[in-house]
Amino acid sequence: MPFDRRGLFRSLTLAGLGLPLLRRRASAQSARSRRPPKNIIFLVSDGMSAGVLALAEIASQREFRRSTHWAALLRDPHVARGMWDQASLNSPVTDSAAASSAWGSGSRVQNGALNVLPDGRRLTPIGQLVKEKGMRLGLVTTTAIWDATPAGFAAAAPARGLREGIADQFLNRVDVLMGGGREAFLAHRRQDQRDLWKEFEQSGYRAILDKTALIAIRPGERTIALFQEGSLPYSIDHGRDAALLSQIPTLADMTAAALRALEPSPKGFLLQVEGARIDHAAHANDAATLVREQLAFDAALGVALEFARRRGDTLVVIATDHGNSNPGLNSMSGPHGDTNRCFNRALQASASFESLARQLAARASPSNVTEAIRQSHGVELPAEAAQAIADSLSGKKGIVLHSQQDSPPGVMGQVMANYLGVGFCGTSHTADWATATAFGPGQEEFEGLLRNTDVFVKLTKLLGIRFQNPTANETESAMERELVSHGIRELV
Repeated sequence: MPFDRRGLFRSLTLAGLGLPLLRRRASAQSARSRRPPKNIIFLVSDGMSAGVLALAEIASQREFRRSTHWAALLRDPHVARGMWDQASLNSPVTDSAAASSAWGSGSRVQNGALNVLPDGRRLTPIGQLVKEKGMRLGLVTTTAIWDATPAGFAAAAPARGLREGIADQFLNRVDVLMGGGREAFLAHRRQDQRDLWKEFEQSGYRAILDKTALIAIRPGERTIALFQEGSLPYSIDHGRDAALLSQIPTLADMTAAALRALEPSPKGFLLQVEGARIDHAAHANDAATLVREQLAFDAALGVALEFARRRGDTLVVIATDHGNSNPGLNSMSGPHGDTNRCFNRALQASASFESLARQLAARASPSNVTEAIRQSHGVELPAEAAQAIADSLSGKKGIVLHSQQDSPPGVMGQVMANYLGVGFCGTSHTADWATATAFGPGQEEFEGLLRNTDVFVKLTKLLGIRFQNPTANETESAMERELVSHGIRELV
């Protein structure tokens, strides 16, 4: 082709004119992110291994013909991306209590503890610091509101299972509570017979028991909305049950309602939103349910991002607290179909393994297993596979060689991996670094590889809070465990 001198000149001129504009845009973006945020929305995809992001993206593209909100953020060069080392004080593999405590206090604690060091010293959670500053605090989850992840931001307890003592600490500290776990607030379900639900009402909280009342929440109103005992139903079961749909909101519904209640806060707010049942589905090796839970979490993320983009003064931080069972879509071929056909079965499934286990509890015969899987997943199991699942549900051991998966979830997951294409490495948490993303003012604080305790430091810095909790090292932790095990010291 002949050399186009005029075209080259025109291109260089346009480039010269465009460069300052690009610089101004980059500078504006940088200046925007350097402003401290007024509000922080902290979203936790609990138990999400990195492979789950890919599974959700494939599902979203196939079903909705668009990317997930999280994948879209990851493609944006102006959004902060990082990874977090989530080790606990006593293990490279954390549980949710130690993970949330590290974020919530800036100190590592032992697995199972909530903001309490091995020697019994109680740490001050970020929720208390936020309240002392005059900000408002919200907790939203799809499991019990007193469970590990929400509790790590607002309570301290030597053991995560002390639900009544944890729930007691939320009164007048947490302004908005939404999720499950109603049992810790009702007098007839508590050991001490305390009517904590009534105390919340007497303290000025709007007390909500069903989905329809969410619409009535007024901006600025303190709210406790607990929709059932224990965890909320899985999305895959919730979406196909008219009664559940009318009574129980989605995570996106709760997030929108919480933001409406918190938005008028004069000094801003901190809101934690947890997609808790992603973790539960991973423990259960339930691929179809896991994908639905991640998509439900992504819908809540979309609500948070819309809020942040509209206001411009809100930082959105998205992360997982640990991996779990590390699911991945395998390359498939053979009698059950290729990878695409297998994963499509997962997208067409209509029930969780949890609901199937309840259905089969009375009689887990091979024929009943075969029929349940046919109805829920469109799969015709061979006799030996149905027998293996039935035996496991009946308590039989030695069905598979990997002891961790020698259980109903593990056996069911291994059998269904042949048809859905998604395999799991186990049924428990993993030591993977946590995937993290941040959008909005202050996002640059979350770039790169961070220690989980750095998150507390960065959150408090952005909120103008100066505070440092005491810490323990791994040697001290080991010594305390030894003293407790010999009865020399009691952990209180």
